[in-house]
Amino acid sequence: MGRLRKVKDDILKLQQSDYFIADPANIKLKEHNEIEVGTGKGQFITNKASSNPEINYYGIDKFPTILLKAINKLNKNKIDINNLHFLSFDALDLNKYFPNHSIDCIYLNFSDPWPKKRHEKRRLTSKTYINIYKSILRPDGCIKYKTDNYDFFLFTKEELENNPEVTILEITDDLYNSEFIKDNIPTEYETKFVNMNKKINYIKFKFNH
Repeated sequence: MGRLRKVKDDILKLQQSDYFIADPANIKLKEHNEIEVGTGKGQFITNKASSNPEINYYGIDKFPTILLKAINKLNKNKIDINNLHFLSFDALDLNKYFPNHSIDCIYLNFSDPWPKKRHEKRRLTSKTYINIYKSILRPDGCIKYKTDNYDFFLFTKEELENNPEVTILEITDDLYNSEFIKDNIPTEYETKFVNMNKKINYIKFKFNH
């Protein structure tokens, strides 16, 4: 991703949208709730919400300017989805926004790989984040992770395999030539990478509650 050009007063503009939740107290969970961490311009989570009206979807991104682009895209296309919501905060604060055992699935789609060794702890599949996900996931919940970065995939695979609280349910280093492609919904980045003949790595895992 290139350098993000911040939109002036992005938070104020977000607060004018019914899609945006500024105060955690305004989160109204349904029976089933799912989160995308690092939702970007929202293609993936918009398609998920459109296809599953019985599920509440929350797109999380720490950059409000990106969320504003996602909402502007919805408005431009005259899309009205009442089970889709956006929030702007760092994933380290997930358990401040969502109660324990309230989320059915967490999606980690093409997160920043933070390739330098000294930045390992910033990766969204490092142990610190994994522990946060565990606290908000329901006992039968799962996490689905996709990346085009093979080194990041290997790091994630090793983190999960070394964690006795985790069970890997599905894994492949070539999603589009695997059995797991059936119900896949692509992100903007994913479509771009596939058109460049880049392999997509994928892992689905759960916690042994």
